[in-house]
Amino acid sequence: MKPTSPADRLAQARTDDYTRRRRRVLAALVDLTRDGQPISVSAVARLDGVHRSLIYRHGDLHAAVAARAAQPPNNASGPQVSLNSLLSDLANLTERNARLAEHVARLGQRLSEAFGQDAWRATGLSR
Repeated sequence: MKPTSPADRLAQARTDDYTRRRRRVLAALVDLTRDGQPISVSAVARLDGVHRSLIYRHGDLHAAVAARAAQPPNNASGPQVSLNSLLSDLANLTERNARLAEHVARLGQRLSEAFGQDAWRATGLSR
């Protein structure tokens, strides 16, 4: 049944526009996943040409983006890693670097003291 009044036509146009934008958002999710790109609301909105608020306003679209973003990429070869795993590795390596820097400083101090003692003995002042 075709809308007859201007209000009905306007309502139908809004529904059609939302349906088109919704399809574009879902297609952008598929494209980002296929290309192995990071998935976020901003990335989907940018690729799709819609405003982020559209995705945030519609809980089902936001949930679809969040669910897809949580999935590991399917085009990667080799083991999958998570962001938390990478952050944990970074923290561990930063701590290891600090320990090694401390160790190098202690060795430098001991070397300096040893050379100092040898130089003092070489002058003959130690007798």
